[in-house]
Amino acid sequence: MFDCILLMAGTGSRTSLDINKVLYKVDDKYLFEYPLNEFLKLKECSKIILVVRNDELITLEPFRSPRILITVGGEQRQDSVANGMKLASEDIVLIHDAARYNINSDDILNVYQATKEYQVAVLATKITDTIKIVRNYKAIKTLDRELLWAMQTPQGVNRQLYLEVITKAKQDNYYGTDDVGLIERYGNVSPQIVPGKGNNFKLTNYEDISLCETIIRSRKDV
Repeated sequence: MFDCILLMAGTGSRTSLDINKVLYKVDDKYLFEYPLNEFLKLKECSKIILVVRNDELITLEPFRSPRILITVGGEQRQDSVANGMKLASEDIVLIHDAARYNINSDDILNVYQATKEYQVAVLATKITDTIKIVRNYKAIKTLDRELLWAMQTPQGVNRQLYLEVITKAKQDNYYGTDDVGLIERYGNVSPQIVPGKGNNFKLTNYEDISLCETIIRSRKDV
């Protein structure tokens, strides 16, 4: 069994919406409901912890249930994950960005199984573009794309291990860019890569909205 932390406390300012992007509605459902429902489908998922903005608690209160818990996020993503972990109880926790609306249950289970085996796992896709290091708009180095992967979510962690590394990160006032990165830095464990799909999109910019609507409406299982 695993718990899920669904991160929903961002602002989504790059979308130019006047609401939190995960509360954008597509066909009478909030965006976050699509990944939420994928986790709820799974008998292996013990509970889902919604990490939300304080000013949206009233809006989200109707979703509270024995299987859906709600807590308030922190200043940064890492703080929000830490708040969610306080309500987690399973040995394995999957952390997912609610703005990744097109996650599917097979990929969720693949991350869960890999986390059981390796303690830390992350859904990722291989980079196909050429990536360069740039300074002052000058390309100074080309990276070997055969070695590069783009991290997605969910990211799976052993709960006790994560609690240990988050304590060390707080002591150093260190903020990582993702969850498994903290364990790389402080836990001496290499995250297991779980190959994902290119359509596990994250709604980030205004231009992503029409693609989001098209993908959701093309699905037969929502």
